[in-house]
Amino acid sequence: MKAAADLYTPVSGEVVAANAEILAAPEQLNAAPYESWLMRIRMSAPAQVAALMDADAYGAYRNIK
Repeated sequence: MKAAADLYTPVSGEVVAANAEILAAPEQLNAAPYESWLMRIRMSAPAQVAALMDADAYGAYRNIK
């Protein structure tokens, strides 16, 4: 089954590229999530990156909830 949905990003900007390989084989996101990418974004506010969590911070955040 295929579905379409909006994709929300943690930074604002313009999508400048989409990964056609993932569009053709979306199961790769599950098989290799850290090696895969969906899109490239030209950020309109690069300072937003400072507010993002790394993997360790997100893991700690999840354990608190």
